[in-house]
Amino acid sequence: MTLQKIREGEKLLKIILLLIASCLHLMVYASEPVEISGTIVIPQGVRIPDGGLDVVLLKFVVNDQGEITTTGPQARVKSQKDGSFRIPNIPRELRAAFRIGTRVRDRLHQSNVIFMNEEDSVYQVEVLIPGLSEKVEVLELEKASLILERGLGKIRVTEVWEIKNPTSDMVDSVKAGFRINLPDSISDFSMPDEMGQQSTDFSLGENRVEVRRVFPPGSTQLVFQYSVSSFLGQVVMTKTFRDSLEKVMVFTPVGQLEVSSGQLKYKGDQKLHKTAFTSWQGKALDTGKLEIKISEVPVKFLDYSFIILIMLMLLSLCVFMFYQFRLKRTPGQSVKA
Repeated sequence: MTLQKIREGEKLLKIILLLIASCLHLMVYASEPVEISGTIVIPQGVRIPDGGLDVVLLKFVVNDQGEITTTGPQARVKSQKDGSFRIPNIPRELRAAFRIGTRVRDRLHQSNVIFMNEEDSVYQVEVLIPGLSEKVEVLELEKASLILERGLGKIRVTEVWEIKNPTSDMVDSVKAGFRINLPDSISDFSMPDEMGQQSTDFSLGENRVEVRRVFPPGSTQLVFQYSVSSFLGQVVMTKTFRDSLEKVMVFTPVGQLEVSSGQLKYKGDQKLHKTAFTSWQGKALDTGKLEIKISEVPVKFLDYSFIILIMLMLLSLCVFMFYQFRLKRTPGQSVKA
């Protein structure tokens, strides 16, 4: 065996030993447990129960489909009267994310995401519980999207509102209601909740809906649907906003409906969830009134039957007037003879 081959063998052995040492290093850190501690920071006017708050450790992983899922609570402890907590002996997992969660006023509040590393053994977090306000006037419209789809003798409107709560408190609109104006003569109104189920946290009034729920700090999305009847394939829909129409977008599937409005500007076609939509945006105007003329709506037979009825009535009136005229002329003609 030559000296060169001996040296090459020694280099290869060193590399193997280094890899083994590195793996052992990772295994030691991966097996060493960690601790997560911190404080539940509550607002004024909220009292921590005598037994403390329930504090849970939530784990999030990425599944085979690339989706982030939770595997449920990994640990559960009670906080102290001052809101402090400590969760010891947590397995170190470098390929997962964690949050601390607790419930206050029947709402789940979570900390920022925690990622474990190889060095740290203690992690400090805070769970900030926002206060509760009833100042509905602080809520702002960030963007409103109206999606128009055709049905038989009607259009189906889906509105998606993004509401911003710029404060650090939750805003409770259960009593006062957050008002959204609706067009005239709507039907089939529905508002699903976050789980897609029919929501009950709203009340319908004349040309308006009052949303009655708690808005957390940041952005909240509201989705609701309704129908507007058409006549002979056309409908004029009028809706008012308290904000600038620049925040309003209108969409309709390409080739379905003809849409025109003096308050909208054409923005082109774009894809939403694999469907091509024609889009418009509201103009910067002093008025918040949006009037949209919509045509090419499929016509119901009842629309035609109404026209046929009117034509029959007109025909009957013509026949009646004709015979009345004949009856008036007949006596005169007899006397002259």
